[in-house]
Amino acid sequence: MAATAPPTGIPLSRAYLRVRDPAMHQLGVGTTRDMRAVFTGVFLQVWRNRAYTVREKIDLWRGKWSPWSTAMWNEMLAADLVRTIPRLEVPVHLFHGRHDRTCSYRQAQAFCDQLDAPVKGFYTFPGSAHSPVFEEPAHAGLLLMTDVLHGTAEHCDKGDHDPRS
Repeated sequence: MAATAPPTGIPLSRAYLRVRDPAMHQLGVGTTRDMRAVFTGVFLQVWRNRAYTVREKIDLWRGKWSPWSTAMWNEMLAADLVRTIPRLEVPVHLFHGRHDRTCSYRQAQAFCDQLDAPVKGFYTFPGSAHSPVFEEPAHAGLLLMTDVLHGTAEHCDKGDHDPRS
């Protein structure tokens, strides 16, 4: 079977969306590196978490599968943050997992590079996919306690290379 590139049109086709999440989770490049299915990796985890009320748990999943969610997804895909958000008046710290294929590493880095902000930092988490705060909590905690809390970017990535290359 020949490999093909993912579709680039918006909205994404239903056929692509049916295979996207299962494939990403099987490859360890989705929500977390060890998550293999949304049901066990997210749905059950949310229901087991006592921090949410039953109503919040229901609303979370109603929102995920609502028509508004699809519309927002398509709007996010079409957004060009580099063009539409040239400046923010607050410090910006972007945490990105090296194995994340949910969000484009190069696009996130390009956004950070062009952004005008009082402080900005781009941080690559080498052992993470889309959820570095959960996958590498000690590293994330250190960065939150040092750079984020103190309004610096001293521990951010240096240079403009893609560490996945």
